[in-house]
Amino acid sequence: MKKIDRDIYEYGEVERDAARSAQFVSHGGLLYRLFKWIERQCREEREELIKERDASRTALNEEVRK
Repeated sequence: MKKIDRDIYEYGEVERDAARSAQFVSHGGLLYRLFKWIERQCREEREELIKERDASRTALNEEVRK
């Protein structure tokens, strides 16, 4: 597994763990907001990594076709 794929996977794991943890604390509390913030940050970072990975794959495929 490449490093970028491993990073995407790990961000996804942390995002899911934060979402699950947020379910078990009082809504609106500090921990709830913290878990939701972590979830959001991981999702954004994971989406950026996916875009980077897809762009590099597209560029590589274009080079191979030439």
